[in-house]
Amino acid sequence: MGGSEVRALSFTRHLGGGDDPGQRAVFVAACGARGWEAGCSIRQNGSGMRGLMTAVRLVVTGRYDVLVVDTLDRLAGTNAGLTAVLRLLRRSGVRLLVACDGTDTADPVHAAVIDSLIG
Repeated sequence: MGGSEVRALSFTRHLGGGDDPGQRAVFVAACGARGWEAGCSIRQNGSGMRGLMTAVRLVVTGRYDVLVVDTLDRLAGTNAGLTAVLRLLRRSGVRLLVACDGTDTADPVHAAVIDSLIG
């Protein structure tokens, strides 16, 4: 898939209720560096899964090609939760980019790193 064909979706989690415009800036910069289309952001307030499930559904149905988070801890608040979310993404075939370190599950080496976290 060529760079300009990739449609990216941002997922942000906000536990304190405040907004972090820095997460959007990281997303836009990561997309720009790769030549991707920076799409919308799905915001999750609190510790629930509703926002994440919406984001997964948008990627699985083909509206977006990749889910972008600024750091892995945005996916879940605990190690057990992160493992469950990463398993869900893997099972669903969702491509994940972790912007802070460039981990992209489309790369086999990065996918193996994520798989090692799943255990």
